[in-house]
Amino acid sequence: MSAGEQWGAAPGGGAYGPKSGAVTGVGIFNLVLGGIELLYCGYALIVGGAAFGMAASGSGQAEEAMLKAGVKGEDLAKLRDAGASAGGLLGAIAGILIVVILIGLVIAALRIWAGVGVLNRRPGARTLTIVLASISIVLVLLNLLGIGTIQGMIFFALYLAYVIMAFVVLLNGRNAAEFRRPTAAP
Repeated sequence: MSAGEQWGAAPGGGAYGPKSGAVTGVGIFNLVLGGIELLYCGYALIVGGAAFGMAASGSGQAEEAMLKAGVKGEDLAKLRDAGASAGGLLGAIAGILIVVILIGLVIAALRIWAGVGVLNRRPGARTLTIVLASISIVLVLLNLLGIGTIQGMIFFALYLAYVIMAFVVLLNGRNAAEFRRPTAAP
């Protein structure tokens, strides 16, 4: 008895037929890209929160240092007023960044979930991967703006490869058949 025969699966194949390497590659790509996004967004959330926290708590120390350096009290009051008016803007920017990072975390979690589903040939995971690849087109265009940096080039190439691979592999009829449940014989 070979591996999988007791459950009705062919050796080296899934419950619905043989598994292709291309579909497995898309599933692995989902997992890797989702892991990178999860780490990147988590890092941005932690470091961004720490930076804004230090900026907010360090204002009293900065004033003391300026007074010791010889800054006049009236100039310090002008700086404090300017900082108060910029505080609302910085708070709005921080709020926008937090929302963007949280959306990134949700997309990363969905990409990991879709990757596991594609590896298990779940039809919903195929659909979710196609939707995530469509959303990733926006990320390709955004990374095109930052292509002057090494990081921008890497992310541009990574997301472009993901979009192309997901569409080419998952919209192929032969590969799509791996996600269909077998019909009962009459």
